[in-house]
Amino acid sequence: MISRQRARSHPQPGRLVVGVALDLVCKVFAITGLAALGVIVVRSLTDTQGLTDLSGADRWWGFLFLGALGGYILCAAWRYYHGKRTLCSLCRGPVFHVQPSSKHRDATKWPGLGYRSSAVLSLFFTGRYNCMYCGTPFRLKK
Repeated sequence: MISRQRARSHPQPGRLVVGVALDLVCKVFAITGLAALGVIVVRSLTDTQGLTDLSGADRWWGFLFLGALGGYILCAAWRYYHGKRTLCSLCRGPVFHVQPSSKHRDATKWPGLGYRSSAVLSLFFTGRYNCMYCGTPFRLKK
């Protein structure tokens, strides 16, 4: 059942925007790294010399993979740190950090995604989300 509560404005909308940006940048790093790794593997399987000849474009894909891996690790650490400290103003539960406790039935949850990804995408596309612990609807704007 969809909640009919009026959405509250979040007291710190900047923290929510930073959390959404961190999550999306982290996903971009992951996709870039996986794509670069896939290109490296496909090229090494189709090349007769294998991975022994890393010249030109192959070296570029390797550097792209290492850069994406490093960027993902830094972004994931920052996302974890930020996610633990961005709290719901009503129940004090972390907005971007999923804990093993039970979730509210009105929590934002899209099929095939977790609670954090659903909240991030809901904030990105609509500017609203429901807290996963208390179910209270929040919006970015005042």
